Amino acid sequence: IRGLRRTIELEKTDIERAGRADAPLPRHMAFVGNPGTGKTFVAEVILPLFFKIGAVSSPNVVYACRDDLVDRKSEARTIAKTRGVIERASGGVLFVDEAYTLFPSTARPRGRDHGASALREIASFMPSGSPLVLLAGYSEDLDRVLAANVVKNSVLLRVEFPDPSSSDIARMFLAKLSAKGLVPGDGLSVEYLSELLSSNTDEEWRFERNGRISDLLLNSVRSEIKRRVEGGIDTDSRQSTLHFKALPSPVQQKIPMTVPEEVVVTVEDLERAMVNL
Repeated sequence: IRGLRRTIELEKTDIERAGRADAPLPRHMAFVGNPGTGKTFVAEVILPLFFKIGAVSSPNVVYACRDDLVDRKSEARTIAKTRGVIERASGGVLFVDEAYTLFPSTARPRGRDHGASALREIASFMPSGSPLVLLAGYSEDLDRVLAANVVKNSVLLRVEFPDPSSSDIARMFLAKLSAKGLVPGDGLSVEYLSELLSSNTDEEWRFERNGRISDLLLNSVRSEIKRRVEGGIDTDSRQSTLHFKALPSPVQQKIPMTVPEEVVVTVEDLERAMVNL
């Protein structure tokens, strides 16, 4: 954000000194990373700031994916559909998620894959800077898009999103617990949850899900709390895609007795939730 703001300030200085500016630098961006690494979340946080710093002339922010841009049966309708999305984002920001899906794929019928037409239509507006385009997706697949002639040299900034560690996922989970009004019980800490994840999942499983693990775990924990409060826990009926490994009981840190049991997440709730992932 600071770099983009500085670029805008330099362009304004050129205009003030010379009465004109050279061709403006492209301001389009690429968010590169695996699913669940926070690309959309970060976009939702920073894109509204673009209007405030003068990077765009409108607060419009439009999020789109392949289905929003491509008509399955007609290239002409694909162009019209894409242009409609671009017009809604005019003056603001267009966030294209999984932009690589606009490239032709052998998984789609030949002659009926009009994603390339949508990409060309978006690219035709990029030199004008309106809307500012942010392309998001996997590293290898998105690199193909960024290297395409229609997009090449139009992207100012490429932001890499690394896969989160077990500790990162644990922090996300605890933050989401708090946001839902739930309270970590005795011994439920970042360190304990991080070790629980590392001991019961492998890297491939985590990298396929990344930050989404925190959402999966939160939903599972809420189900466990409901079962516990209603007295319906049946440990013998549990099935899991994971081979669960229990850890030694964590150090106890007493929580206030006034906290209702239906909002407290215990270590046992968490361990049963892990079994159900």
